[in-house]
Amino acid sequence: VHTFEADHQYLDDPEGSLDVYPIQVVVTDSAGASGSASSSVVVANANPTAVIVGVDTGNTASISLTSAGFDVGSLATLSYSWTATPQGATLGTPINFFGRDFQFARQANAAYIVTLTVTDPDGGVDTDTTLVVAGTTGNDNIAVTPAGGGQVAVAINGTPLGAFSPGNGVAIFGNTGNDAITIDPTLTVPMELNGESGDDTLSG
Repeated sequence: VHTFEADHQYLDDPEGSLDVYPIQVVVTDSAGASGSASSSVVVANANPTAVIVGVDTGNTASISLTSAGFDVGSLATLSYSWTATPQGATLGTPINFFGRDFQFARQANAAYIVTLTVTDPDGGVDTDTTLVVAGTTGNDNIAVTPAGGGQVAVAINGTPLGAFSPGNGVAIFGNTGNDAITIDPTLTVPMELNGESGDDTLSG
């Protein structure tokens, strides 16, 4: 009796319920005799992964984000849905967008909760949420410290911007100017520090 193993990745699980694929193995010996066996394999959908990442485009009038997520079914066509919700004293209504790359006009001294939802054709869904902080065109001192209850406190130039839920991470965009962005080292939430243009100091 001889055994062997073979791997095959199904790159796109079609829409609908569990999919069943027939498989057949044919074995031939050196004398030309052969034998075969058939079975079936059940393929279940794997959810995509949503990951929000900042993009430094050089355009300091807007915040640019993209999805760095993936789907193990590499042939699946993914759908992306974004919402940027102003926080605290930041003015405006939620901003919605569909597509992999998201760009929206920023306010100075502003905070947004950004949510990305990624969906595959079989109904698999994943969501990522990030707190986005925007500095000013001046020389900013942006500090992020613990606020209790799982929140983070953000201050810009000594003035509290507020205490916010960071979601799965915090992305800071310093804008122009020579900025100092400081993260309290006791914070464990992932941080993305974008000094943008200027002679910036990033620490944390």
